[in-house]
Amino acid sequence: MTVINFSEEMAAAMNTAIKVGNLIASGKWATEIKTKPHPTFETASFTEADTGGQLIAIAKLHDQFPDATFLAEEEGNPFPGDFTGERAFSLDPIDGTTPNRRKLFQWCSAIGVGRNGKHVGGVIHAPEVRGGLTIAGERGIGVFLWEHGAAEPAQVSIGARDPKPLVYLGIDVSRTDTYGKFVTALPKNLKPRGIAESGALGLALVAAGRIDAIVQSPQMPWDWCGGMPMVLEADGAFQCFHVVDGKIEPVQKLGRYDYDTDQQVLGFVAGHPELVPKLFDILQKNVGAD
Repeated sequence: MTVINFSEEMAAAMNTAIKVGNLIASGKWATEIKTKPHPTFETASFTEADTGGQLIAIAKLHDQFPDATFLAEEEGNPFPGDFTGERAFSLDPIDGTTPNRRKLFQWCSAIGVGRNGKHVGGVIHAPEVRGGLTIAGERGIGVFLWEHGAAEPAQVSIGARDPKPLVYLGIDVSRTDTYGKFVTALPKNLKPRGIAESGALGLALVAAGRIDAIVQSPQMPWDWCGGMPMVLEADGAFQCFHVVDGKIEPVQKLGRYDYDTDQQVLGFVAGHPELVPKLFDILQKNVGAD
């Protein structure tokens, strides 16, 4: 039997993501869309499954780690934080609310783990992908994948570059005109072949070597907090950026601004280390360019 020496926080995050994801998939909560005011989007959608899953995740993790703080998407979080504390978790019980409520499969429960302001690891659990897909990774330990109910994990990584890379776009990239010139400028071998309905699931698939790269416009912190350390542990590259005056500006060091819970701030290109610089160069030259 494979023994994975995950930290206490990572093991707890993995157990919690699996429990919450499976409860959501079981239909425990209603999935009718509700709306709430949001300073960036005017309104934001959520379901009872989003809020119910978040409450269970916070309760489970807080019971084990009373000093922890939480970056969480939904309202009603009694232990907010900014991911810089001694122990922190980012929570998104449903990344991909729309496919979830339409009974499609491209959604996941995602948890990121932080310690003393550093990104330690993350886990996604997609209960309706490949018979139940879990991808979990921690810095210095490795990235592991479970699917089709397997008890034994496979250790995974980004691996060698594929001559025909599989590049995905985040759904926000695909549905706005801002990135149209970028997509058009991509050479034939880098044309996008898929859309990530869930950004967290897309990053985990990059870390597992299932897709080669993902390009994502600015997102909320819980969309990438868990995936970023997984990609880096899998020997991938993660190039962050801000959009400043309509142009792409690279980010070398994350700041508190990037963890803002009221607006989408940090975009990224993540994937194979040979592909990310090429994709980012094309992105920078073709967004906001004259």
